[in-house]
Amino acid sequence: MWSTASRPVFRRLVGAVAVGLGLAATSGCTVPVDAVAGISVTTDGRLLGVMMVCRHHIDGATLYRACQSR
Repeated sequence: MWSTASRPVFRRLVGAVAVGLGLAATSGCTVPVDAVAGISVTTDGRLLGVMMVCRHHIDGATLYRACQSR
C-alpha cells in the first residue's frame, strides 16, 4: 500500500519522465541544408537540373525523367 504522501512525488516523477521522453523524441540532428535544387527546361524542351551550392560541396545529384511510350 502506498501512502498519500508518496502519490504527488510519484506523479511528478512520471510527469518528468514523460516530458523528458517527449523532448528526446522531438529533438534530433539532421544534415545541414547547403544547396538549393530546381528543374528548368531548355529552349528546345529538354529538362535541365539546376543547383546552387551555398557553403560546402555536394557528393552528387541525380535527375530522373519518366519514360513515356509513344
